[in-house]
Amino acid sequence: MNDASRESAAHVAIMQAACASAIAGVTLKHGGPFGACVVRDGIFISMSHNTVLHDCDPTCHAEMNAIRYACAAINSHDLSDCELYTTCEPCPMCWGAIQWSRVKKVYTGVDRFTAAQFGFDDKVFYDELSAQSGHWAVKLGSTMPNVQPSMLNVYYGIEKLTVRKILGDLKVNKTFRRRLGEKSIGFHDDGERFGEDLLTSGGARKTSTDYDEAPDSEEESKFHDNEDTARYMGVLEDAVKKAVHKGKNKEREVFASCIVKDGKIISVAVNEVLRRHDATATSEVLAIRKASKELGTYILAGCSLYSTVEPDVMSLGAILWARIDNLYFGLSQNAAARYGFEEGLMHYRELFADAEVVKKVMNVQTKVASEHCENVFREWTEVNAILY
Repeated sequence: MNDASRESAAHVAIMQAACASAIAGVTLKHGGPFGACVVRDGIFISMSHNTVLHDCDPTCHAEMNAIRYACAAINSHDLSDCELYTTCEPCPMCWGAIQWSRVKKVYTGVDRFTAAQFGFDDKVFYDELSAQSGHWAVKLGSTMPNVQPSMLNVYYGIEKLTVRKILGDLKVNKTFRRRLGEKSIGFHDDGERFGEDLLTSGGARKTSTDYDEAPDSEEESKFHDNEDTARYMGVLEDAVKKAVHKGKNKEREVFASCIVKDGKIISVAVNEVLRRHDATATSEVLAIRKASKELGTYILAGCSLYSTVEPDVMSLGAILWARIDNLYFGLSQNAAARYGFEEGLMHYRELFADAEVVKKVMNVQTKVASEHCENVFREWTEVNAILY
């Protein structure tokens, strides 16, 4: 056996281990027929399967779990020296998690079309996220002209003045401060910026007026901020200030989210990727996990999520899997990039702007032990067959 054959055999063996975890999961009725593992230099760092039903958590897909466990094992949110094996092509949420974790290579078994044959059709999630709204983000449902309502109603530009002040405060947004150096900025009462020129994500300078969002659409203007939006965004502003004061999540505290049901705040969270050493710990994902635990269900229908900034690919995928009804956010990923946070926008571009981009950005090897991976689905139909 030559070196190439031995390497191929090793990949198959590792994928078979992921399949074994998946079969264990469906036998125990933990969730869907999916398994994943994170490996470094041929050594297993973590292994997991889908535990959505067992943990009552819509974010507990096999890849998300494997990434969380690996981050905990090596005490870092950065898995750039690791590889991930997954029995099935990841959904958008899990692709986003893979991007955030920076794993150097991904090995997949069967594709999402095989999964669809067994009832797990992720196509609707890909379609939902890939519907372009000007920056490779979400279909804006009833809030966007000429677009029919979809899985999620999205309302953008909520309490923009408050969110702009959060992201423009150099004592709060330390990423922006690092980019600007000792420059200072401020806001007029109407939210118009004044002061020094601001840096764009590409390093070029733009004046404050160039930084404003695109004019509100006619359809969007029908939705106005009210006492509820002010109250919920005020809660997020307080959460951001507390996070900054504690200083445990350097430069990422500006991202905060809360989940509301029947006028009651169910959960509040800020980004804790660095504090928890967890690449999946965005504010939206943490808010969903807390709400699921509080309500005792992985289906958050009837809930609304409020966020300071438009969710990234992973977080939006989590929102869709949670079946949340409404999403409200202050500033877009375009705006976030201008305040120093470009990665969220890059993830949308990399995954949805051009199918070939992913191949250039990510090192992905497909159809590894695909027969074994497909067999996991057959096993699932015999012992579990619970769709969620």
